Amino acid sequence: MDAEDDELSEPFGDWTHPALLLGIAEGILMSRYQIPAHVANALLRSCAATVGLSLVQVADWLISTGRLPQPV
Repeated sequence: MDAEDDELSEPFGDWTHPALLLGIAEGILMSRYQIPAHVANALLRSCAATVGLSLVQVADWLISTGRLPQPV
């Protein structure tokens, strides 16, 4: 397998890149709640601070489960 094969197997690059995860999570919230991007970002940040997770962890949680993590 050479570099060209790697590019063909993952045409969209690294799915775990933090900026990509945040963008997907923001898009989920924007679509679900009909809110603008800056409000979705603020919601993710607020949730991260409340539950004690990083912003990327909250985004990953939302993408994986469809829900925002809840405080314990």
